Order: sequence, then C-alpha cells, then structure tokens
Amino acid sequence: MIRTVRLLPVLLGTVLLTGCGSERADEADPAELALRARASGIAPELVYTTDAPGHTLAQQSVGVYGDDGFSATYVSRQKGTQVQLTVDRGT
Repeated sequence: MIRTVRLLPVLLGTVLLTGCGSERADEADPAELALRARASGIAPELVYTTDAPGHTLAQQSVGVYGDDGFSATYVSRQKGTQVQLTVDRGT
C-alpha cells in the first residue's frame, strides 16, 4: 500500500533547489519554497509526496498538472515500474 504524506518542504526542496548549489531542502524556509512553487505555476497546497517502496523520485518529472495542480513520477529501475502521482482540484 502506498502511503501519501503532505511534504511540501522536502519535495520542493529536492526539486526546486537542485540547481541552487549547496542549499539543502531541510534547511530551506517553507515560505520561500511555497513562493518557488507558485512561481512555477504549482499551488503549494496541492504538493504531495508518497513513499513507494523500491521507487525513487524522477526529479525531471515534477511539475504542473492541469491549471495549478501537481504531478511527480517515481521510478524503479530494478523492477522496471513507475508510479505517477497527480493532484488537482476537484469540482
């Protein structure tokens, strides 16, 4: 079973701070990460991560889904599988 957790600072830190040198996600300011998400067109409240055993986040897969939703893909090279997580506003 896949357990979903709201984890904006860790995920956005991993994704959005990748090109920022030595800054670490766990040291980043959550407000700054939320600003970076908004600048990318992602609503911060729609950012989720998941624990998919044996899978790792494909950083290049993270981005906007729909108008301001969120999407990320986790891959397992060993198993040859992937898990796609998409979050969007409901009606």
